[in-house]
Amino acid sequence: MTGQQHDNHTAYDPHQGHRDNADNHGQPNYIVDSHRTHHFDPARVDRLLSEDRHHMLPPEAILKAGGVSAGQVVVDLGAGPGFFTLPAARLVGTGGRVYAVDVSPPMLDVCRRRAAGAGLTTIETVHSAEASVPLPDATADRVMIAFVLHEADDVAALLREAARLLRHGGEILVAEWPKAEGTPGPPQGHRIGEADLAVFATQAGLQPIPTDHHSENYYLARFSR
Repeated sequence: MTGQQHDNHTAYDPHQGHRDNADNHGQPNYIVDSHRTHHFDPARVDRLLSEDRHHMLPPEAILKAGGVSAGQVVVDLGAGPGFFTLPAARLVGTGGRVYAVDVSPPMLDVCRRRAAGAGLTTIETVHSAEASVPLPDATADRVMIAFVLHEADDVAALLREAARLLRHGGEILVAEWPKAEGTPGPPQGHRIGEADLAVFATQAGLQPIPTDHHSENYYLARFSR
């Protein structure tokens, strides 16, 4: 039910880190800190939900390309204000459920308010650490990791945690910024390209699933256990 929340008080912020500073194309704003190259400014959460960002990173199209459909259970890791969470809830319908997982209570508050305003009652927020999500094994048909994997302290560990959450026959969906000059997103040195991701996925014991969904702004990778 919308407004429900699980808590795990080990702090990790998947909105910290390596995205570029503000521009005029709807990109998130970040401030420099001593631990990560960039740090998302929560006061600019509107940029994570901007019309330009929806056009550049169309959440419904990405989710559909990952096979999200009616009746499924989806876990959205690093959900933030619900950029992917709300579209996922619309796709799974009243017979499904979406868990919005994040370490930032303010972000989850925004997600809950947006879900309530949209009349979506199948979203449950989960306050969590990076690679220790307080949900049971085999919870989800799909685990979405969208534009946060490059910020993880241990990418393979996060992928293993995502795999733990998968039901038999489920898939992990990873959307990330390509390693391509001139494309929007974080600095090139902080990106996880498709070849890099393949190495991490192998370390996590995952098997790639072919996809024909491509964009110059992002890539989508699919994995099974």
